[in-house]
Amino acid sequence: MYRSLSITLVACLAIGGWAWSLQANADGTYLAVSPGAESPSPHDGVYVYDVAHGTWSRIWRHTVDLEWLPDNTRMVVSGRRGRPMRFTLLTRLGAARALPTLPRMGIEWAVMPDGSGLVATCRRAQGVGIEVQRLDFGAPAWRRVATYPHFNEDTGTGDHIALRKRGHDWMLSCHERGPADCRSLWVNLTTGAYTLGDEGDLMFDYSPNGRLVISEDGRGNDLLSTARSWPTQKGHVTAHLVKILPVMASAGRAWAEDSRHFVSSGQYPKDWKREIYTVFTADGTRVGGGVLDANDTRVGDGWGRVDAWVGPCRLLVETDAAVTLRPAFDADRTTIPVVTMKWPWGK
Repeated sequence: MYRSLSITLVACLAIGGWAWSLQANADGTYLAVSPGAESPSPHDGVYVYDVAHGTWSRIWRHTVDLEWLPDNTRMVVSGRRGRPMRFTLLTRLGAARALPTLPRMGIEWAVMPDGSGLVATCRRAQGVGIEVQRLDFGAPAWRRVATYPHFNEDTGTGDHIALRKRGHDWMLSCHERGPADCRSLWVNLTTGAYTLGDEGDLMFDYSPNGRLVISEDGRGNDLLSTARSWPTQKGHVTAHLVKILPVMASAGRAWAEDSRHFVSSGQYPKDWKREIYTVFTADGTRVGGGVLDANDTRVGDGWGRVDAWVGPCRLLVETDAAVTLRPAFDADRTTIPVVTMKWPWGK
């Protein structure tokens, strides 16, 4: 089993612009968002949108990274990356419980897919490299799982850390940055064993069941392949090519939780002011798609961003002015309404 992170962390532009953290819970009943700002703002906080009632609630007063737990009613929030990194467990109504502080300078973190705790990658206390630490909910402190000295993890977005299950053990993988940024570090979170994978591409997205993986070929195509559960001795992580998918420009992808569909999106290469998205089945058949243009974004140089799947048949799309839930499949456009939610902090 593999669970790609649906949390989306993007560089903030300004209040009224992109969110710092945005995520829907697994069944699509609630949306949580924290706005981005380079400096403290009166709009800082965590806002939860109730899809059924169409209402926003401000449940937290700090700008944070966030991720829902599998129970769909609680989330973990953290301060921005740094040392130390503090975590809080929040209910959707705002009840809070402090969690143990991560003692190292955090790079990325994630909720364990089974809801048992957290895992994080951190800077080593001295020198180059990273540590992997794990926190079990209810434990008094984080514990170190593994240390690897010759690795500089990418500090971009949460998409660079991933979790999958191999037998009874959970595996973590993360990407490196710099000249050798095709490498990934894989760590067994039970035994602490680790190895390196040579993925050849930062844009690597595994299906939640771990059986398929999508990568780029450098020519505007996505490559859909079967995936290995652990790299070979030479670092290979793919097994067999399933299909070449011409998507024109790929900037991001998201899998549905049931692994039956995925969406690939990117800026339109002719003018870079529109975003194309295409929805595929797990065997590479196109079943949906569209273009996000000036009708979906603010006037000017903003554009839409397809962030994630919500449930089995809807997409979460972020624009400068609002966030929308829209049908993923062409066949559902007349039966599933588009839900538009303006950012709660206004323009």
